[in-house]
Amino acid sequence: MCSSDLVSQDMRLPISELAAPQMAMVARSQHLATAEYVATYDKYLEFVTSTIESHVEEVNTEETTLKDVKKSLLYHTNRIDEVLKELPAKVQIGIFAIDCRSIREFLSKKHQEIQAALQQLVATQAMDKCKAICAQMDEMKAGVSKPARNPEHAVELRQYFKTVTDNVGNLRPEIAELPAYYELLDEFLYMLPDEEDKWRWTTYSWPLKMEEEIEKGIERCEESENAFQNMMVAEQQSFAKEIQAMNNIVVGYAQHTDVDKTDKIAADTKKVKMKLTELEQKAKTFNAHEGIFGLEQTDYSQVGKIVKEFEPFNNLWATANNWLNWQETWIEGSFNDLDAEQI
Repeated sequence: MCSSDLVSQDMRLPISELAAPQMAMVARSQHLATAEYVATYDKYLEFVTSTIESHVEEVNTEETTLKDVKKSLLYHTNRIDEVLKELPAKVQIGIFAIDCRSIREFLSKKHQEIQAALQQLVATQAMDKCKAICAQMDEMKAGVSKPARNPEHAVELRQYFKTVTDNVGNLRPEIAELPAYYELLDEFLYMLPDEEDKWRWTTYSWPLKMEEEIEKGIERCEESENAFQNMMVAEQQSFAKEIQAMNNIVVGYAQHTDVDKTDKIAADTKKVKMKLTELEQKAKTFNAHEGIFGLEQTDYSQVGKIVKEFEPFNNLWATANNWLNWQETWIEGSFNDLDAEQI
């Protein structure tokens, strides 16, 4: 067969068979180019599969600081625009035109959502600190605002005012930390809700407000102490009359000799004894209050003398009354039934 015959036969083959080797080569080349380009997205894979919550949790630990949160915020804020520059809207690979808009928008939006979540984290942390500080301040204010019930309570309140002053001093460093949170939010253009902004300025104002409340509390204490002192002076005048009246009663007890009236006299004796105990307590209270007011203590030793003078009468008529009530049991009853302590 001559060469012209072979040529004639090749010309009769289909065009697809003639182009197959070249097409396979182009396809392999296209596949490699496409695979190579797709591989450039591998660096985004971890970020794509991560959750927004995981990025927030990463900087929401006891060990992380506000500086760490700012670093993360800055990174994601920058990445919002960077991914749009890194990835073209469309790319031509050989005969293929690839639309990249959806993936680049997805990545940019996710960075934006993480940015918003981190901003919210900072705002929430600041809000929590404000609420905790204000809760303590409210509790202290309630104590500072209480009126003095008596001289002893006035002393307690004055001591409480000093404690509150110290506690407010301890809270000042925490309050001083708050501006950094709000400055960070301002730096990243976070719009703070009105309610949260109100909490912020309320927290800032508490130290001065508490100083004013303490000044008012001290004034109330002074007014109450003056009132208590005036009341005490009036009560002491009446108390002096009570002492004299009880002294007359005790002196008159020597005249009680009617045994037939033992039960009545014994009952009166109990009342006198209770009244003398009351006078003793009043005397101690007056002296204690005089000490609180810085006054010289009144001598109430007469009360003790009256109590001592009355003790024999009390013992006498109490014993006599017991004898009359129990003599039949003690004399005629069984010896085994006797109560030694009662006797």
